[in-house]
Amino acid sequence: ALKKLQFEEAVNNAESNQALVRLIECYGVKTAQRLIGFHSMVKSYGRDFWQVLNYPKRTYDGNLRLCKKAGVWALDK
Repeated sequence: ALKKLQFEEAVNNAESNQALVRLIECYGVKTAQRLIGFHSMVKSYGRDFWQVLNYPKRTYDGNLRLCKKAGVWALDK
């Protein structure tokens, strides 16, 4: 049944949750939820998404600082 569902292929191609796990370890679930959303926005729209989507620059800078401090940016490289 798993072969028909291509289970192994799906697991191998699944997105890593390494960034989320790291953020939870550093900041707890609530803050990690916010930061993983921020992280997704950067990955999807680029580092300048705050200009395009009218996202507050101060909030952007704070979230970026927390992600870097947790080492999440280093995980993407």
